[in-house]
Amino acid sequence: LGFARVFTGWGWFAPLALAAGGSWLVAVTARRLGLGMLLSAAASMLGLVLLVTLTFYRDTAWAGLLPTWATRDALRLDLEAVWSQFSEVKALVPGDVGWLVPAMAAIWIAVYLSDGFAFRAGVALETLLPLGLVFVFSSAVGADRHRIVLTALWIITALVVVALQRTTGDDDTGWLTGSRSGVA
Repeated sequence: LGFARVFTGWGWFAPLALAAGGSWLVAVTARRLGLGMLLSAAASMLGLVLLVTLTFYRDTAWAGLLPTWATRDALRLDLEAVWSQFSEVKALVPGDVGWLVPAMAAIWIAVYLSDGFAFRAGVALETLLPLGLVFVFSSAVGADRHRIVLTALWIITALVVVALQRTTGDDDTGWLTGSRSGVA
């Protein structure tokens, strides 16, 4: 939702939500299958490529699914177009493909890293770091609208994530579990 300060309208929301959900689904599946970090990261990147291809470049893909050289060329052209505008354009920008693909990639990677911190490393506060960086970046480049509401929603969500992780984790010394380590 933090990208509401970056993009016009709401057409951008579905692709970014798909990126978040898709990344989470790939991360969960990789963990359940017992894939190591390297294979899990490769599966995640493959998922991102497939999602971007299906969402924006289906007409250049082989069988509408697998990217081709034409897909790569179309992506390159879209990214070059927005890169040349990046230093000049101010938010709010239209949810064009060239702007959405980097946002999707940032969200995809941040969700993957957050899942790894939460469920592979088992750390609570570090879980917030990747998505927090995406939120801070979108806030820094975003327009001055919905600032307080979106920040409050992010903080509430972060507190819920940390609380849930502490209560559902293997560590029973968390502050919400009622147990205290070192107390006889």
